Amino acid sequence: MHFMVAILISATAPCLGGAVYDSLADFPKSMTADYDYIIVGGGTAGSTVAHRLAEDNETSVLVIEAGGMHTESLNLKVPAWYAREFNTHLDWNYTSVPQPGLNNRTLPYPRGHVLGGSSCFSGMAITRGGTENWDRIAEVTGDKGWSWESLLPYMFKNEKLLSPMDHHNTTGQVIPSVHGHDGLVGVTPPSYPSPLDIKVVNTAKEFKEEFPYTQDMNSGNEIGIGFQLSTIRNGVHENSATAYLGPGFIKAHKIDVLLNTRVTRMVPDASYPGHKGLQFRTVEAANDKLPSYPNRINLTVRREIILSSGAINTPQLLLLSGVGDSKDLATLNLTTVLHNPFVGAHLADHPGVTLSWFVNETFSNDTAAALAEWKEKKTGPLTITNTNMRGHFRFSRRVAEEYKKRFGKDTPGGKDSAHYEIVLLYNSASTTRATFGMFVTLLNTQSYGTIKLNTTNPFDPPLINPSFLAKEEDVFVLREGVRAALRFIQGKAWTGYLLDPVAPQPEFDTTDGDIDAWIRTNAASMRHPLGSAAMTKVVDSELRLKGAKGIRVVDASVFPLVPSAHTMTPVYIIAEKAAALIMKDWDREN
Repeated sequence: MHFMVAILISATAPCLGGAVYDSLADFPKSMTADYDYIIVGGGTAGSTVAHRLAEDNETSVLVIEAGGMHTESLNLKVPAWYAREFNTHLDWNYTSVPQPGLNNRTLPYPRGHVLGGSSCFSGMAITRGGTENWDRIAEVTGDKGWSWESLLPYMFKNEKLLSPMDHHNTTGQVIPSVHGHDGLVGVTPPSYPSPLDIKVVNTAKEFKEEFPYTQDMNSGNEIGIGFQLSTIRNGVHENSATAYLGPGFIKAHKIDVLLNTRVTRMVPDASYPGHKGLQFRTVEAANDKLPSYPNRINLTVRREIILSSGAINTPQLLLLSGVGDSKDLATLNLTTVLHNPFVGAHLADHPGVTLSWFVNETFSNDTAAALAEWKEKKTGPLTITNTNMRGHFRFSRRVAEEYKKRFGKDTPGGKDSAHYEIVLLYNSASTTRATFGMFVTLLNTQSYGTIKLNTTNPFDPPLINPSFLAKEEDVFVLREGVRAALRFIQGKAWTGYLLDPVAPQPEFDTTDGDIDAWIRTNAASMRHPLGSAAMTKVVDSELRLKGAKGIRVVDASVFPLVPSAHTMTPVYIIAEKAAALIMKDWDREN
């Protein structure tokens, strides 16, 4: 049994100016100040909400982050190198359970175990999703505040559109009027040209009916292929910590950050003054690096606990706190505090497959020269990831009719949303020869999985089961995406450029059955888990835990629908919106 040290922080607000504590050992055990909000997780959403709440100098905030700082990691600064920190101490190093839909393979699940969370591990692509994505969420929740039009101010508030570092003319690559110019996250078009860019543009012109060119996929109409905006500021990878929790901001506001500390559960408190029923205002925390550390500390909040631990850790924490399916909790001898069978359910993700070819081009891999240029000027090939362009597409009418005939329902995602994405990749394969690749992503999965507890030890990873390709509908969509990618490279721009495939893969005349088998053997995760504490099921439309007071969930777990977009930008949008909801609630109470 752990010895419990309870810290009930007094009602006196802290002096202006926050601090960063490296661990519980550094955290003052006799705090004389209390926190209005405790934010569990300093990732994409948590950092955003923390900043916005702390902008009010009368509000005090504590961010508890399981990981540490990333300031020493060159890999998380150089845009091209972000994936080098996968499977390191900056990664939670999660793995899925065996996936029957993927021939019982297990998949790695990289998540950022660091201040900034998975925005540090993101491929940096800015994809908001289309207007319909958000309008459908508004419809499902019955709250017009989640519509595209209502969320536009938060999209602008998040972004600061910047010029690329090579200062090329971006006319035709982005529509400045649909982006923010005064936000906190720097975003930019590609700062270094890829040999693929002109080929992609010319192919879009040649096949404009199926693969139309779009000037800006973030305008509300996501359909088409175009240049990618990325969270890169002046040639450096921007993440939520660098954007929202810079040292200058922390020093000037009532915000403390406690690193290398894991919240192990939320503690119910039925005696919280002024309310009736189940309340939460206390979190139990332990040293993340030394789980055997004898003391666990209770921190008690004045207003709310904001759970921003991500789509994997948020449901795990709720379950460890006795919030979940009572039958599942009973099997682990956990007391049910609040029965809700939807906690950890409805987990979704974006699976995809990669097609790749060697190309008729000289391979250049002068890393030393590229790094020297980046360090000196923040320019050159390291200022981009392995893609400058991507596209979002819908089925043709013929394929949509085939889908409906086979599955007895309309295609997923609505009448305007994309069914699949094609990302154009340059030199993404691990080889000493130049390559071209196409990553085909399923955007509106019909397969839903779960997050469940494996043990009651909060330091043990949960059971992550995305149920990839459990539904045949998903295989159908991915297959059609693969066929579309193979049609794309029939364009004139690719003649004489593409050589042999890097690995065995479908050809233009491969049968449906063989493509399906290849998909199940090769599909991987886009690392976009979401929906495991969804609006309408686990939280209400203002992100408050249903059936209790004191907890609000703000991260990718609250999505009630799968967006046809990479999830980083939608999570930023949710977090900006959530901060406004929280402040409005407090203003209303006072």
